[in-house]
Amino acid sequence: MANFDEWTFEDAQEAIAGAIELDLGSGDAFSQNHAFVEEHDHWQDGDGWVGPNGGDDVEVQTAVLANVERQFTPRDAIGEVLNRMANALLRQEPDVAFVPLQDIPDDASEEVRAARDAEVAELRGFISTWWDRKKLWSKARLAAKRSRWSTRGALRTWIAPGDLIETDSPDDDAEQGAGPSVDVLPQVGDFAEALAMVQLFAPAPDSCHVYTDEETQERVAIFLFEDEEEERQKAELWWVDAKGRTNVRIVSDGEGADAEDPIDVDLGGRLPISEMEAELLITEPIRRQQMRLNFAESLMVRIAETAGFPERYTTNAEPGGIWLESAPSDGPALKTVVDKGRTWYLHPAPRTLGAAITTDLIGVVMKSGEGETRATPGVVFKDPTDPEFAIKAARHGYRTILEECKQGHILQDGTQSASGIAYEQARADYEDDLNDVRRELEALVRDTIEVALAWADAMMLQPKKYLERYRVSVTLKVKSGPVTTDEQKQNNENVKAGTMSTETAIARNGIEDVDAELERLRSSPEAVVALRIKQVAGVMDMAAEGVPLDLAAEIVGVTDPELLTKFKAAEKARAEPKAQAAAQDLETEEAAAALLAGTAAAGAGA
Repeated sequence: MANFDEWTFEDAQEAIAGAIELDLGSGDAFSQNHAFVEEHDHWQDGDGWVGPNGGDDVEVQTAVLANVERQFTPRDAIGEVLNRMANALLRQEPDVAFVPLQDIPDDASEEVRAARDAEVAELRGFISTWWDRKKLWSKARLAAKRSRWSTRGALRTWIAPGDLIETDSPDDDAEQGAGPSVDVLPQVGDFAEALAMVQLFAPAPDSCHVYTDEETQERVAIFLFEDEEEERQKAELWWVDAKGRTNVRIVSDGEGADAEDPIDVDLGGRLPISEMEAELLITEPIRRQQMRLNFAESLMVRIAETAGFPERYTTNAEPGGIWLESAPSDGPALKTVVDKGRTWYLHPAPRTLGAAITTDLIGVVMKSGEGETRATPGVVFKDPTDPEFAIKAARHGYRTILEECKQGHILQDGTQSASGIAYEQARADYEDDLNDVRRELEALVRDTIEVALAWADAMMLQPKKYLERYRVSVTLKVKSGPVTTDEQKQNNENVKAGTMSTETAIARNGIEDVDAELERLRSSPEAVVALRIKQVAGVMDMAAEGVPLDLAAEIVGVTDPELLTKFKAAEKARAEPKAQAAAQDLETEEAAAALLAGTAAAGAGA
């Protein structure tokens, strides 16, 4: 057995840090991905800006970045990619089934089968109410997204401290009396009440991990949290002992921190933290592409500013200002003049130039050998910059991110023959990526539902023991995007050719409830008439080959007694003319035979 009962807070912390380093390296990858996805922070104190920053001078850099931040306008392509992935996996509520661990014997009575069906319905009612209240699907969606930027996503089930019962723990030394009080699970008589106490949480990857010991391959579930009352960092450690019971031990950081004695609970050998793993999607190249995209998008603001407020230059013009008798307090005067014993100072003032503004410009004084002259002043405006280069750069950066994240088909046109193959291949790559995540996510949800049921059973006075009779099956309804018209036509053609079932075609055409759609198709008047025509033709063809009418009707699926009666009447009506014709033919043949016989006899007598 691994010595999880001897672990310290530092051991738990190192296990999580080691998992992060193993998956993302020892750099800033985790913190940057966390900022991008969890905090929606693309600025990241200026580290997310890849444009000019003022150089190495700290004061200049601070001033430049402060101005840049006002116009920093990122486009969250990383968030879009992760949301699209999560939506494809969990846009529809998955199918959750409870499969019996033992089949019902073929000779079992209807009462036994009905009891089994009722128990499954009861169980589904309990768990569906729980996952609606605890928001299982939205938290599973969050875990799936985290698995793509950190390689791990987790769900944790737990019992709130307010629901626990405080009791005295007996001490080994009888002279000392009862030991310290401990919190234990409550005991209730209603399964729905017990299940409602099971809480659900999606912890962040840097606070949770299911660690596997290399030597023993035993697992320990770690959850880091802060005890605000004690102002300490703590860790929950969960593992399964040799008896199959789930143990929990809480350890604290800092000096003088005493670990709490382990407490065990019967969860059927399960850990209350379930974890999924997936291939890292937000890699270093994707982060750099995101920063480049943000730079290109932010340029649009700057270009709009220079276009709306174009640069202008004055040539050969004296600086503008206001003449006052007081000297400027923030710098030297532009010009000083003494007139009649009074000193006048020219205070600098910004020159106003623009639409509907008239401003007089005074040329600068130019001295020459002949005296002083004034130059002719002028104003030069800079033409606005065409934003097309920034638009192309932003579009290219966005497309690159989608392609790297296996979602390049989003920007491709699958209706054109030249790009049809590329579109299909790109979408197939996206679906393959989704299926890789699907299996892990299904296992995560399945384990979470099972441990929730185990928690509820552990609090029951008379446990239901559902997990001894059923296993949980979870099937995600993955939807990679809308189905094109060409794909729908091909699916329908495959049904006509007999190479695809109607059910499969309906599902591929994007219909969510296949059974309901099939029922609507089968009950439509056109479908009923077409079916009856096929059934009638089949019955009549087999009857013509000598197959009994009752057997022919059974073969083609005719079970309506009234319709079968009509078949028999029709067969009788069809058979009567044939019988009359056969009788007439027989009479004719007999008459002809008699005539021939008489003629032969007359010839013999002669």
